[in-house]
Amino acid sequence: MANTYKENKEYFLEINQIKNSKIKALNFDFEFKHFIVFGGKGLNQDTVDTINKLAKLTRNKELHIGITDRGDLYSLQIDTSIYKIPLMQDEKFIPEGQTTENFLVCEFNSISNFIKKNNFDKILFFSRFRKDIFINLDSLINYLICVPTLKKKYRYICSEQSTNLLRRYCISDIFFTMDTDVFLQVKLPYRYKIKNNLLNWFWYRQPYEIFKNDHQLEQWLWKNIINSQKKELSPNCNFNDYLNYLKNNFLIISSRSIGFIWTRGGKYNLFNNSRFVPFGKNLFINTNPPSHFLSFNTFLCKVIRSENSILLIKIYRIFFFIKQSIVFVLKLPFYLYRKFIKK
Repeated sequence: MANTYKENKEYFLEINQIKNSKIKALNFDFEFKHFIVFGGKGLNQDTVDTINKLAKLTRNKELHIGITDRGDLYSLQIDTSIYKIPLMQDEKFIPEGQTTENFLVCEFNSISNFIKKNNFDKILFFSRFRKDIFINLDSLINYLICVPTLKKKYRYICSEQSTNLLRRYCISDIFFTMDTDVFLQVKLPYRYKIKNNLLNWFWYRQPYEIFKNDHQLEQWLWKNIINSQKKELSPNCNFNDYLNYLKNNFLIISSRSIGFIWTRGGKYNLFNNSRFVPFGKNLFINTNPPSHFLSFNTFLCKVIRSENSILLIKIYRIFFFIKQSIVFVLKLPFYLYRKFIKK
């Protein structure tokens, strides 16, 4: 099993042209003034080794590195300069949400509380990464050096992965960068799962979820982040206003430009293409709208300024509403029969 993992890793590095970092030391006066945290679950020793190297290369450069402690750090060799951030409450007491958003909420608030307690007064920027990633150290350091310049124009920087233009507020939770003072102002609330079985089933399959602003985990996160500021965007804003706000406030770029590749944790199989699903595959099976070609990346940022492009996206939204309505109507009788009549 160990040999298979090693072969998979080497194969992955080869096909993605990721090499071991050639950086020996950062011999310049630049200070990052940045706090980066790796959250979620799925951390492995290979990623830890890269994070340890990042910590050693940037020592005394005002780059603070943290890892949330989700009970998955006990067997890993982590550099002593890296902060282990405990959750504010035990995971078994975190309320059950509609998806896994409450674990992210707890992490988010725990990190904020940790920064406040440790008085990191000089830190200007905050970035959150998921743990289940491969890191290209050269690209990551280059990104971190560029952050002060990028932040002069954009309030938020995110990965295009899990960012989907078809939904309002559906912006990546895999990676994001923002000003530390903005991060510290946000207090994310928990979302509680609907107890009624029928209503809960409907919540997961509702035809109009494409028009909602908080259905997905990412939407819950960003709706609360954006609207914790100066109420510049209404939670129920129209789609045009939302796209315009994205264009003026968000830089959404590929994960390669940032310096990481998402692995989906230990279950990720390096020899298959499940992460790179062909466009259109399972279009009529999956109720989630396609995101591969509708991510708000640097290219589409310019394209969607066209009225025709925005019209196309709106048509897609209507198409998926109709499709999901049909699927819902067809499946509802079977659910009711199985749930009530059959019993």
